[in-house]
This record gives sequence, C-alpha cells and structure tokens, in this order.
Amino acid sequence: LKIKAISSLEKCFYNTDIDALSEKKDFIIFKNERLSFQVAFLNTTIDSRIHQCPVIASGDLAKYVTIRQVASVPVAYPAPFVKSEGEYLKKEPGIYPDLIRPLMYDGCVPVPYNNVGAVWVELDTLGEREAGNYSLTIEFKSQENELLASTSVNIRIIDETLPEQEL
Repeated sequence: LKIKAISSLEKCFYNTDIDALSEKKDFIIFKNERLSFQVAFLNTTIDSRIHQCPVIASGDLAKYVTIRQVASVPVAYPAPFVKSEGEYLKKEPGIYPDLIRPLMYDGCVPVPYNNVGAVWVELDTLGEREAGNYSLTIEFKSQENELLASTSVNIRIIDETLPEQEL
C-alpha cells in the first residue's frame, strides 16, 4: 500500500499516477485556523487484508483530527459545451473525486486494487493548542490491526489568531 500526504487542492482520479502527486509534509497554521489536506493511497497488491482499511490519526494533535473519505461520483458535464478557454482537469464525462463523506464501515475506507483514492484530513484545534511544532501521523491498518502504511506531517502552529469572520 502506497500512501502520500498531498494538498487539499489536488484531485485524485482513479487513474492518477500517485508518484506524480506532489507530497506535502509541512504546514503552518494560526492557533485558531482549520487545516485540511489529503492522504492519497494506492493498493498495489491483491491482498484480502487491504480490501478495507481503518484509517487512524496519531500524535499530539490526533484528538483534533477528523478523517473523511474522498468519494468519486459520476459527472456528466464537467465543462461547458461551448469551446472553453478555461483550465479544466478533464473535459469528458466520467467518475470524479468530489464528495467528502464520513468514513463508513466502522471507520474504514475501501482500498480497491490498482485505484488511486484519498482520505480528507481536517485538523481543528479550536485554538486550544499552544504555538509550537507538532507531528501528526496518519496510519492505514489491516482489519487485524496490522500497520500497512503511514505518513507523518509536521504542523507549526504560530502564536497568532485569525479575526472572527463576519458574514
């Protein structure tokens, strides 16, 4: 199982080359800022232990983390019918990673063979953590609780807060 922390702005299509995705290991946030990133995964072996994997956060910030599945959905009209001048990742109908939903199946994510997927990792410390440097690890485990893959990111919380948002 290959995994890699990537930007929240990336799109992981089923046929994405996981090695071409830019790895993101370091983040800087304000004390009251919410951080989102993804962990891309690719199951390269046919192994029944890897059919569905529990995904777990560990480290000092783990209690502030929510992990969700990035699900792919059918898209019939990804770009306008008229000649488009804009930048689009794809212009043809297909299956697009778009829906962020809670982990189902007792906190597991489906990890089908030879398809790239992603989980969405959201960190919200609610302003409760002191400024400093922290490490956060995301682990993919087997149903038998065996560690299959993990990746760690460094998070620097700076000693400033964002103003309250007014809408």
